[in-house]
Amino acid sequence: MWPRLTLEDARVVAHYTGYLVVFLAVAMVIPLAISLANHDMAITTNYLFSMGIALIVGFLLCMCKINPTNLKRRQAVVITALAWFVCSLVAAIPLFLSGHYASYFDSMFESMSGFTTSGFSLCMDMEHLSESDNVWRFIMHFIGGQGVVVIAMSIGAFARSGSRAALYDAEGRHDHVMPEIRQTTLFIVKFSVVVIILSTIVLTIVLTLKGVSLPDAILHGSCLTIAAYDTAGFSLTSAGMPYYHCWPLEIICMFVMVIGAISFSLYYRLLNGRIRDFFKDFELRSYAIWIIVVVVFVTITLCSGDHLNGLNPLLRKGILTVISAATRTGAQVIPPEQMTGLVPTGAIFMVAIAMAVGGMSESMAGGMKALRLGIVAKEVILRIKQVLSPDSARMVSTYEHLGRKVISKDAAASALVIVALFLGSIMIGAAVTMAFGYEPSRALFESVSVSCNNGLSSGIITPGMPTGLEIMYFIQMWFGRLEFLTVLACIFALFTSLAPKRKRRRG
Repeated sequence: MWPRLTLEDARVVAHYTGYLVVFLAVAMVIPLAISLANHDMAITTNYLFSMGIALIVGFLLCMCKINPTNLKRRQAVVITALAWFVCSLVAAIPLFLSGHYASYFDSMFESMSGFTTSGFSLCMDMEHLSESDNVWRFIMHFIGGQGVVVIAMSIGAFARSGSRAALYDAEGRHDHVMPEIRQTTLFIVKFSVVVIILSTIVLTIVLTLKGVSLPDAILHGSCLTIAAYDTAGFSLTSAGMPYYHCWPLEIICMFVMVIGAISFSLYYRLLNGRIRDFFKDFELRSYAIWIIVVVVFVTITLCSGDHLNGLNPLLRKGILTVISAATRTGAQVIPPEQMTGLVPTGAIFMVAIAMAVGGMSESMAGGMKALRLGIVAKEVILRIKQVLSPDSARMVSTYEHLGRKVISKDAAASALVIVALFLGSIMIGAAVTMAFGYEPSRALFESVSVSCNNGLSSGIITPGMPTGLEIMYFIQMWFGRLEFLTVLACIFALFTSLAPKRKRRRG
């Protein structure tokens, strides 16, 4: 029998969801201040109206339960799953009011893409989007990269320790960097802020040397940094990174992408002098080997083609595309219409696999994660050894990740379930895309990118795309960011709670 949500559960869920909506209203102060500094009263009005709606809705939800207790697991799951949907709903208001989106759902698709750090855009005129709206898009990247719940907890939105632990785990983060959840969230946010500030300074210097004015250099440097570090794909221009024509900028961004794809747990140990733990980590080694293999394979494949076979195209487009895919950043350096046209099929296939793998666990990157695939690979090897060994032999598989660990049946089953859900989402998305008349290669590439929140596109996700396909991709981004189980559990809990109870027969 499926557990049902009670009225008390609904009140607690509404209360904590209201917290997050109020937090989102406070975050709108930044684009509001920029619009005031630019004397753009139309944009100022948009954000004042959006903040008003968010505050009213948020406080009304908070009033549903005045003194909540520690969260139960099912309450935390529902809150986390709904938070991303509700935040996308609220964050879309100023984007829609800007007039650069064909419909409200287009702006909601944009905000979901921002929070999930996917980076797909349905903006009709990126070059004329206001500075405030552009900054708001990258604020969504920052909030979503660290995690909506993680950001809220770091500023003390959830006071009870039991509630914080339940919400942290429900957002798909299982390795606690530090013993206390609040300390963990503060470390994540502080580390991220330091990296973003340092990278912004370096990129600002690079852009200034290229002749960009200091205010524009700061704006572009900070947005490029947030996109790279949070492994996200938004850009200030429709041309993306090739707009700058600057190879030092591209190298710096690639370096920041890799930083964002490495686990926070390893950074914590590295900063505490445990260098050996950092370099001995099974996931880090697997991930490094995987990236090297993909770069070599794609480079060889590109050299065999008729395009992108010179040194400059290989370095500035081929390798950057691979790093962007492997870190799940989605920085588009090859135009979408050329992705499946000029690039050889072998390279496209390998880039798609790199997107599906994603980054490391407990990092900014999404996807199936290198650790899960490593566990699955070790479990397969173990099964082969068991087949070849005597029945009396008892073998276990271990790996080094935050200490020596044994792969239990639960860990192997959990990894297999998540991988299966990702593959199922990719296949369903590709089938739906082909049903709308798109080529199989483009359909599969787009579905992989959407399910794994990558952002690289073959040109299907554009303003005016079929509404049914847009809804499908919206769901895939939402589900993929929370690794499916959280959203699926929320849906089943809501469905079973609304379904009428069956009367039991006596006798």
